[in-house]
Amino acid sequence: MDVFISWSGRKSLKVAFFLHSIIFELFSNKVKPFVSEKDIDPGDIWFTTIKSNIIKSRVGIVCITEENKNKPWLLFEAGALAGGEFRNVCTFLVDLKSSRLVGPLSHFNHTFSKRDGIFHLMKYINSRLNDETRYGNDEFELKLSKLWEGKFERIYKIMNRESQLIPPHSSREKDLKLHLDTILRIDDAYQQKRELIKIRGIIENTEDMLERAKMLDMFFETCALYFKR
Repeated sequence: MDVFISWSGRKSLKVAFFLHSIIFELFSNKVKPFVSEKDIDPGDIWFTTIKSNIIKSRVGIVCITEENKNKPWLLFEAGALAGGEFRNVCTFLVDLKSSRLVGPLSHFNHTFSKRDGIFHLMKYINSRLNDETRYGNDEFELKLSKLWEGKFERIYKIMNRESQLIPPHSSREKDLKLHLDTILRIDDAYQQKRELIKIRGIIENTEDMLERAKMLDMFFETCALYFKR
């Protein structure tokens, strides 16, 4: 079973990595977690990879922080995840109360970034497995408790301390804004060229070119959302 973990911003990414590690160790080959920063291989087309992993996932986890709760890319991924007929979306609130959410994300039944919330989320993932691969309740409770006490409780505490030191606007976000500016400049040049093609009719199959232009429009819009994450 596939689990898609959505994030935006450094604090949310740390939580996504943390959940990825727990799921990977707890379920072994029963569950395959996906975090874009970790699981997109060199040479892969990132948007195609993200889209395919959203489609095949059975559970989506959206890591929400005070900083990213209105980020376009997070809302985009959450919306894509919620569109699946056989897929459930779990909103995981890291450093904010549910009252801080407005809009579509406020309608979900939230899980909070505490021990009990993490345990509840893992038990829910186990419940989505089929009968052949699902752990029994007592077996799973024991396995999860041992893993938490032996390893992940310490990592969780370290992660929380480090997260408090992360500034609201990281250098990574500045770098991504530079990439976004570059994409938008390319887009401006492309739009001008498209108008020339449309007005002058300098190629035989203008309609085909305009259809390709529409596809590129969608690509640039998606790029803009991604680099704002």
